[in-house]
Amino acid sequence: MGVGYVLLAAYVIVSLAYSIIVLTGKTHLPVWMAIINPLILSGVAYSSYRWAPSAIAGYLFPIFVYVGVTPLQILTLVYMWNAV
Repeated sequence: MGVGYVLLAAYVIVSLAYSIIVLTGKTHLPVWMAIINPLILSGVAYSSYRWAPSAIAGYLFPIFVYVGVTPLQILTLVYMWNAV
């Protein structure tokens, strides 16, 4: 139980740090990429059982962490690939 809280705290801290670093311009990423925050996307997927039909929420809820991290990784890969 304690390890889960440590992992959640680390996830929140790293997500916020990512947004702050991107917003300050210390990366090659554009500033709008700060909107693609894993914490926000994971929160939307986690709360899907409230707003989505049960068939969709049944897929989103178990993988809510991946729903937050995967779009960020894909967009970063595409942006870096095209920027070179």
